[in-house]
Amino acid sequence: MMLIAWSLAAALFDHPRHPPATLSSPRLARAHCGVTIAVDRSHDISDLLIQAMLTETAAIWKPLGVALRWGTSADRDSSAMTVHVIVTDDPTPRSSTMERLGWIHFVAPDEPEPIVYVSRFAALELLNSTSRLRQYPDRRRDLLLSRMLGRALAHELGHYLLASRTHTSYGLMRSTWPLDVLLANERVGFGLSEPRHTL
Repeated sequence: MMLIAWSLAAALFDHPRHPPATLSSPRLARAHCGVTIAVDRSHDISDLLIQAMLTETAAIWKPLGVALRWGTSADRDSSAMTVHVIVTDDPTPRSSTMERLGWIHFVAPDEPEPIVYVSRFAALELLNSTSRLRQYPDRRRDLLLSRMLGRALAHELGHYLLASRTHTSYGLMRSTWPLDVLLANERVGFGLSEPRHTL
C-alpha cells in the first residue's frame, strides 16, 4: 500500500519537455573524473542536514560512475568540475498539490549554468502535507528532509551533466515522483533511462 496518494506526487523539477537527448555528453564523460559540490546555505541549515543530503546524492550517482566530493571552489581538484548548490528557504511557485524541490537555469538549450537550487521550504511543505508526517519525531523528519533534498539534487545534477532539460518517463530524470518514493528507504528507480517523446 502506498504511503501517500498519487495525487500528492511532488513535482520536483520545473523544466519543459524537449526532444530526446543522448545519455552520453562531454560533460557527463568528464564527470567520471569527479564532481565537486560547493554548497551555499543560510546559517540555520545544519551541517548534518547538508552532509546527509550530499551523501544521498552521491549514493545515487556512484552506480552511474560519477564520484561526488564536497568542499569549496578553492580546494577542488583541477581534474574535477565544480557545481554550486544553493539551498534556499524562500517560498517557491506552487500549485495546490505540487511542490518545486529543485531547479537549474539554462543560458541556452544545451548550456546549463553550473548552479543548482534546492528548496528546503518546499521539502518541509511536503513533509507537513499529512498529519502522519507532521507527527514524526524531529530526527526522523530531518532524515526524510535530507533524503528528499538529496534526490532532488541528484535529479538537477543530471540536467547539468547531461546538458539537457529533457525529462524521461521513468528513472532519475522523470519530472514527478510520488511522495512515498521520495521518502522510501530503498533507492529504487533512480537510474538513468532513455528520454521519451511526449505525444
